[in-house]
Amino acid sequence: MDASFWALDVDAALRRALEDPGAWPQTAGLRNTTDSCAEYHYAETLTWDAFDENCGVRYDEYAWKDPLHPTHVLHNLTAALVVGECFGGGEGGLCEGP
Repeated sequence: MDASFWALDVDAALRRALEDPGAWPQTAGLRNTTDSCAEYHYAETLTWDAFDENCGVRYDEYAWKDPLHPTHVLHNLTAALVVGECFGGGEGGLCEGP
């Protein structure tokens, strides 16, 4: 059985997204790339478009759910890069493989 492996430079991709959210369509709506909001950390029911006045912006406009975990926005970017860069022949230089 043959196997193929690809390596995606997720670190470079996330750094670029955090420095310039407009770099990719998946992150273009981010308004806060440095902090998280405590009200979203412990919300019992949290939808992607949740809004809490104490946070100032919607949940999907944050890059971070809490100080350690990214929101779905950065997960979506990673998935799109795997598909586009590694399997779609992307020319962004973020994926190395067969």
